[in-house]
Amino acid sequence: MHDGLVSDPSANPSPSEPAANPAAEVPVQYPSLDPAVGPHPPLFTGAKKPRPPQTIRNITYSIGLITLVVIALFLFTKIGRAPEFDTNPVDVAAEAEQAQGQAPFTLAVPSVAADYFASSAEFSGGAEGVWSVYYAVSGGAINLVQAATLDDSFVTGAIGSVYEREDVTLSGVTCEKARSAGSSRSASKAEVWSLRCDAGGSALLVSGNVPFANVEAVTQAALASQAQ
Repeated sequence: MHDGLVSDPSANPSPSEPAANPAAEVPVQYPSLDPAVGPHPPLFTGAKKPRPPQTIRNITYSIGLITLVVIALFLFTKIGRAPEFDTNPVDVAAEAEQAQGQAPFTLAVPSVAADYFASSAEFSGGAEGVWSVYYAVSGGAINLVQAATLDDSFVTGAIGSVYEREDVTLSGVTCEKARSAGSSRSASKAEVWSLRCDAGGSALLVSGNVPFANVEAVTQAALASQAQ
C-alpha cells in the first residue's frame, strides 16, 4: 500500500492477457457480388487469357482442312501425269511451209500412218537451226530431228548411251542404226532405236521407244520427202 492509493487493475493489464490489436478488429472486405455494385477487380494477377469459343476453333480447323484438300487435289492433277496433247494434231506440212524460208535446207515432211499423232513441229534458229517433229504413237513416241549436221551428241541425247551400232541402207542412203536401253532422262527404260542419215544438204535423226520397224518407216518417209 502506497499512501492509501488503490491501483486500478484495468490500467495495468496482466502479463497473461494479450494486448489489444486494432488491426485485427477490421473486418475482411470481400468483393461484392451484387450486380448493382458493379464488377470488381480480379482477385489475382497473371490470370490465363480465356480460350476462344469452341465454334471459332471448329471454323478455323475446317478452313485449314479444306485448304489442305484443295492443295492435295491440285498436286494430284498436275504431278506425275503424262502431258495431254491437243485434240487436233499439228499440220506438219503447213508448219514446214511456214518455216521453210528460215531454213538453209529442205525441211522433211514424212507421210506417216493415220494413227500417228503429230503433237509438235517447229523450226528453231537460223543457219544452224533445227527442225523437230514429235509424233505420239501407240505404246510410245517417235521424234524426227533435222539439222545441217548431227554429231554423236544428238544421238546420245535422243536415245541415251548407245551399245549397238551398225550401218544400214535405206532408199539408197547409208544410215547409222543405233540401239539403247533408254534415255537417262526418261523414267522408262524401254528399248530405244534411232537412225541417223545424210539427207543431202542436211542430216536426219529419227528415234523412238517403239519397234525398229516404226522408226525405219518414218525415216524412209522423211528421206522420200527430201527427194520430191
